[in-house]
Amino acid sequence: MNSFKNETLLAQRNTSYSDPGNLTSVLHATAIIFIMVVIIVGNVLVLLVIYRQRTRASSRAANMFIANLAVVDLSIALLLFPFSMVTILLQRWALGDAACKFNGATNMTAGAASILTMAVISIDRY
Repeated sequence: MNSFKNETLLAQRNTSYSDPGNLTSVLHATAIIFIMVVIIVGNVLVLLVIYRQRTRASSRAANMFIANLAVVDLSIALLLFPFSMVTILLQRWALGDAACKFNGATNMTAGAASILTMAVISIDRY
């Protein structure tokens, strides 16, 4: 009887945290949406400036590195943030095993590409 009460209380606690109307979940999702929009707008503007300055031979290599970093940042915003937003709203991973593997692989690849691009930019600037 006592274990049944504990299981019932645990189930009630788990369902109260997974409520999509939870204020903190909504605030976190709103923050992620805001950050995602800022990332998309900022990196599209960076790519636009680099595209308009493509004829300047003096900064062509540096611009390619910066464009690569902007594309990696865009891929993070477009491919990873939606998964994070759904997970925060539901308070659990609800997208299946394949999406989990895709999310993990994309996260690691984009993170490594971003770090390596910044390292190459610093070497180029030195």
